[in-house]
Amino acid sequence: MDDNPSKLARLSDIIRYILYIIFWFGFIFLSGWTLLVGVRDLVVKMFFLNLNPWQLRAVDMWATFLLGLVWIVAIFVVEGYFRTGAKQGILWPRIARVYLITLAVAAVFFGLEFLL
Repeated sequence: MDDNPSKLARLSDIIRYILYIIFWFGFIFLSGWTLLVGVRDLVVKMFFLNLNPWQLRAVDMWATFLLGLVWIVAIFVVEGYFRTGAKQGILWPRIARVYLITLAVAAVFFGLEFLL
């Protein structure tokens, strides 16, 4: 009988870790897609403003580079944030917080796409 609660606790830990990995990959996909679409929309808007082609290329390259760096740092920060949340048993509030921020950034990018 004593083994049963420990097996349930271990199974609960395994499920939490699997969920954190699934939601972490979801964050990677959602945030990467949002940043790629955001850079593309920025370049398209600048194209229609008749900017110099050199400026357009420079903004495209630097925006992609800098947002890519931010994205890579965010991937590692969120992984640690989710992992410690899974250890401490507070994974769901952390997932909700990260996804709300990610969806807010996506809403800003897509809102600017339709606004401008």
